[in-house]
Amino acid sequence: MGDDARASWGFATPLHHGVYRILLDAAFVGGPSGRAGPDDPSPTEWTYILTEALATYPTEDQLLDTMTCGQGRERWDSLRPLARKLLQLVEPGSSPA
Repeated sequence: MGDDARASWGFATPLHHGVYRILLDAAFVGGPSGRAGPDDPSPTEWTYILTEALATYPTEDQLLDTMTCGQGRERWDSLRPLARKLLQLVEPGSSPA
C-alpha cells in the first residue's frame, strides 16, 4: 500500500478524502512561496486546514488567502483553478467522494 493510502486512513469524511485527492493530483505546495520547506504543512495537514476553511463556505479569494498563508497574493492567479476545484466540493448538491 502506498503512502497516499496510509495517510488518508485517518480522514473522517468524504470531504477530507476529496480535498486530499485534489491536492495530490495538483501537487499542491501551500504557503506564500509555493516551495516546501522543512516546517511547512504536509499534504495531509493541508487537507485538514483546507477542509476546515471550506466548512466556512469561503469566497474564492478567502480560500486563496488561506492557501497562501495570507502572504502570497502573487500566486493567486496560478492557484485559482485549484481553488475552484476545491470550492466545487462544497457546492450544494455536490459529492466530494
